[in-house]
Parts: sequence; structure tokens; C-alpha cells
Amino acid sequence: MSSSDSQIANATVDEVLKFVFLLHDSVIHAFILANRASHYRPSLKAGCIVRLERFEVARVAHMYKVAEHQFLIRFLPSTHFGEVHTNAPIIKSDRFMVRRYDQLQVLANTNLELPDVVGEIRSFQGSNLSNDSVTTRVVGRFLFEPLPVK
Repeated sequence: MSSSDSQIANATVDEVLKFVFLLHDSVIHAFILANRASHYRPSLKAGCIVRLERFEVARVAHMYKVAEHQFLIRFLPSTHFGEVHTNAPIIKSDRFMVRRYDQLQVLANTNLELPDVVGEIRSFQGSNLSNDSVTTRVVGRFLFEPLPVK
């Protein structure tokens, strides 16, 4: 495994997954490709309001649906966003709920709720993971299993 592979293998979940944005009091799925995430990461701050330009709107595939909205926002190489400082409403922080594993299983494949699942990132494999222009597939291995609470 190269040094860039080991850096990605040791990344936190927040550094690997896509982002979900709150837009006009509705939750809509926003999709940033992994090879572009490092470009946008410095501008993504919790609780800030942004103006989004030059993006693509697409229908959400049923199997990837994380919100009730039928469309998603897809970031392109030309997508730009900047923080809105004047007359911006205040967005309160989200709260979270801790659930037992059996309660999460009941919600599986219902599209009623998307609970966060705690797991362990085991590894990432791909060719040239440090090059943002590479569009080849990346394989991630995660360990998701119930652990007793101590």
C-alpha cells in the first residue's frame, strides 16, 4: 500500500462520504465526487449559508435516496459556492439520536429515515488515489457490526 493509500485508509468517515446540504428549509441530497471533495472541503463549514452556482440537477435513484426530495444537486468541476454574509438566516445545529442495532435494522430499506451507522473504515484501494483528475473506481472496505456499549 502506498503512503497515499494509507492516508486514505486512516481517514475519518467525514472525509470520505458525500455531503448533504440544507436548502430553503428542505433537505436535498448534494453529491460531490470523492476526487473533488478536497477542492470543496475548505469551504464546507457547519451552519454556514452558501450561494451555489454552476451545478447540475438530476433525479435521485431510488436505491440511493436519503431524503424525500426527488432531485439531487450534483457538483461539477465548474461548480462554485461562497458563503452568504448579509441577511442570512440562522440555521440551528442538528440533534442526533443514539439507537440500538436492532432498531437500526427495523429502519433498513424503508426510506423513512437515514440513521447514522457507526463503523470502522478498514481500507481503500484504487489506482493513483492522490491524483484529483483520476476517475477510476475506488473500493472502500468498512466494518459495520453491533458492538456492546461499555
